[in-house]
Amino acid sequence: MCGICAFIYRNKIGISECERKVLQDTLSLDRRGPDHHSLQQCSVSDDANALFYGTLLHFRGCLTPQPLQSSTGNILLWNGEIFGGIEVGEEENDGLKLLELLDKSDLDADLLTHISAIQGPWALIYWQRNRRKLWFGRDVFGRRSLLVHILEDGDGLGLSSVQLKQFESWREIPASGIFCLTVEGVTSGSNNILSCGNLVLHPWVHAEASRSSRIVSTKEGKLFNEVLTFEAFIGLKNVEMKISEFGVQCHLPILNFSLSGISDEPVDVLKEEGDPRHELLRWATAEQLRLAEALKKILGDAVKVRVKCQSQHCNECMRSLLERTKERSWKNERLISDSRALFQVDADVCTDKRETITGGYCSPHIERAFCTNGVSFNEKSVNVGDDEHETDGGGPGDSSVIGHFDSSHCLTRNEPSHGRNCCHCGCICPKVPDEVGKCASADMAKLCPSVSAADVAAGPSSVECRHAKVAILFSGGVDSLVIAALAEKSVPADEPIDLLNVAFEQQSNRAKSSSSGTYDVPDRITGRQGLTELKMLAPNRQWNFVEIDVSSEELQKTRVEQIQDLVYPLNTVLDDSIGCAVWFAARGQGTLGAGTTNRIPYISPARVVLVGMGADEQFAGYSRHRIRFKESGWDGLNEEIQMEIKRISSRNLGRDDRVISDHSREARIPFLDEKVVNFTSSLPIHAKVNLSLPRGVGEKFLLRLCALQLGLVKGSLLQKRAIQFGSRIAKAENRREKACDVCVRLQRAAMPEPIHETWTIINPTVSQI
Repeated sequence: MCGICAFIYRNKIGISECERKVLQDTLSLDRRGPDHHSLQQCSVSDDANALFYGTLLHFRGCLTPQPLQSSTGNILLWNGEIFGGIEVGEEENDGLKLLELLDKSDLDADLLTHISAIQGPWALIYWQRNRRKLWFGRDVFGRRSLLVHILEDGDGLGLSSVQLKQFESWREIPASGIFCLTVEGVTSGSNNILSCGNLVLHPWVHAEASRSSRIVSTKEGKLFNEVLTFEAFIGLKNVEMKISEFGVQCHLPILNFSLSGISDEPVDVLKEEGDPRHELLRWATAEQLRLAEALKKILGDAVKVRVKCQSQHCNECMRSLLERTKERSWKNERLISDSRALFQVDADVCTDKRETITGGYCSPHIERAFCTNGVSFNEKSVNVGDDEHETDGGGPGDSSVIGHFDSSHCLTRNEPSHGRNCCHCGCICPKVPDEVGKCASADMAKLCPSVSAADVAAGPSSVECRHAKVAILFSGGVDSLVIAALAEKSVPADEPIDLLNVAFEQQSNRAKSSSSGTYDVPDRITGRQGLTELKMLAPNRQWNFVEIDVSSEELQKTRVEQIQDLVYPLNTVLDDSIGCAVWFAARGQGTLGAGTTNRIPYISPARVVLVGMGADEQFAGYSRHRIRFKESGWDGLNEEIQMEIKRISSRNLGRDDRVISDHSREARIPFLDEKVVNFTSSLPIHAKVNLSLPRGVGEKFLLRLCALQLGLVKGSLLQKRAIQFGSRIAKAENRREKACDVCVRLQRAAMPEPIHETWTIINPTVSQI
């Protein structure tokens, strides 16, 4: 997971001015990727410049700084995970693999084919140097955030994972397809960069899975979104967009609207009606039991790949490794000023000789190898322990530009100076100050019984991380319980799993003399019940149930200082409630020791957060689904679910990515795995739900059967409760508001009213495929 940012703009704006604004406002981007960050600039035409800024949260392969650059000068900013569709080796970096494929794509069709093949969450920005094209977009669900800012008079645009407040008015890029901005031919005589049909969208299209080509005519296939809403460009003058008549095949089939094929005869295998499983099984058919087994297998595979594809070190241990390696690697100051520094740029592939890369440091990887733009260096290249050093000249070419290492951009410059948990112990240790929390000296062995002085002396790569690397947003509901039970099967047996449970202080209880019960909200109660079931399923697993209590004062303060900028450009009461709840939950800062007087402060060190988004949209979990079913029957419910899946990118996922990633964690969403969605979409609606049954049974019926087969008996019968109600944030401030109202608490970051008359979408035309 990374923070990515790019600007293309006319020379008159000034390359130094744009750089200054970007570098003054990278705090949110840096928190998304604390392991490394760097900036690159170049000319993209006679009258336009480009700036690329990338930050890195390392997961796979060698630690590879962004922006990624090929030997031909193509530049990739990649914020995603390739879980399928493109073969990536266990030790390979998926960003480098993708760049290699894109670099070989001379035709638009080839490039679009490679991007559309990706299975997994992604947002990307790709500069194709020889064709002067900037490609950008998000996956079909919009699981990664990407915002756009149009410069004054259409003289350029900015793209970023989060807003940069130095530039006003950002909007979400719609997850409607892959965009292409052609800069070729832009001269001082042109109106602006974004006019003259320079901006083209290749929309996502439904097509037959048997097709050999992923490039589909919009006349042959069905648009994923029949009514394309380009909210990102509404209200922007002099911006013209074409929709190419050639779309890109998405991985998802059209929803199955069939109402036949499933037997109506339930098969209850239980004879005793007192068994709680009877409440579900008495309504289940033999076919539904088979489908539940299939769902358990497919969903289990989705959880497994999201658990396995990550670093072997948690956030705290990775921080320590990089800090320690930095101290050792840069002992000799000549590494900073040497003209053959580790960051090398081939001036021959840059149209502007001023092109530079600046950033923090790229430390050797924990396996004692690291990469810069795909070039590996081993210990012979850099002897970090000696005063003398030499390089092997293995860069892409002779460097005429010196790599700049700025200590002000070091990995911890944006970290608060509070204590944190010890970063090496397998047990729960008290929080220790930053000065010793880095484990940079043998003194840590005195504080952490699981680390010996010999381990510390041997260096960072000798220390094995035994902390939780996976956390789960955990309400105790059926969605999070199923994910936790499946994750338990894939996480190594000696590693803890963090269950993050958030509750907001209730004002009605504050006057009580005792604070007990203040945070006993519904999700806290069901969370503890779910923990009990998980302990019965896996008694040898260390389950860290993290109780995250948020006071009214902390909620109000943090919303103003941080959260509202991440929720932006969304601005409704619902966005405020969910954004705040997810932000505090993902922070993972709370206490352990549920139900005891021995409460231990704890901050989750996990880099991966598994979340249950997407389950309600596919299995009719919301109250509005019951209303639609009552009004319009099965056909109406099908239409509602289809709409839910199509709008999930604009309603939820971009916002959720921004707030979770703010804690240097990556959100991974098993329910929106392409294979899972393909499976559920292929089933008739009455195989998945039965809304004629009571709440807690009929909605998400197939998922409840899956939970039952995993051994989650009580959890399989819990009613759906949205996070804003389960955590009680909706009542924390005692406001009577509608979810769709513009939230006055987010007004500082409110989006301007759209002006529909000033944007243009040109009819589909043939692009150069």
